[in-house]
Amino acid sequence: MKVVHVLGQLGLLDNVRGRGGGLRLALDPAAISVAEVIRATEGEPCLVECFDRVHNTCRIHRVCMLRGVLAEASAAFYAVLAKYTLADLIDNRQALTRDLGLDA
Repeated sequence: MKVVHVLGQLGLLDNVRGRGGGLRLALDPAAISVAEVIRATEGEPCLVECFDRVHNTCRIHRVCMLRGVLAEASAAFYAVLAKYTLADLIDNRQALTRDLGLDA
């Protein structure tokens, strides 16, 4: 499934038809969590084989201590992303516009 379609289904993007149309955010950027976008576009992380319940062939996954450490690290990763919104990422809009060559 295409990322744009997924984000549209979640109500994060709107498709605008007609002249000047295209895609736009369906919500205020401050209402969209970076963690929400990453989870929607990347799915749940599968850092190691034992996280994949369907294809796991690890013989020690039931007693492996690393599995818990990696699960905790993954949770911490998403906790940090959840503290930020899209608005935080565009706080430097003028510099982004300039560096992308959109200021003309």
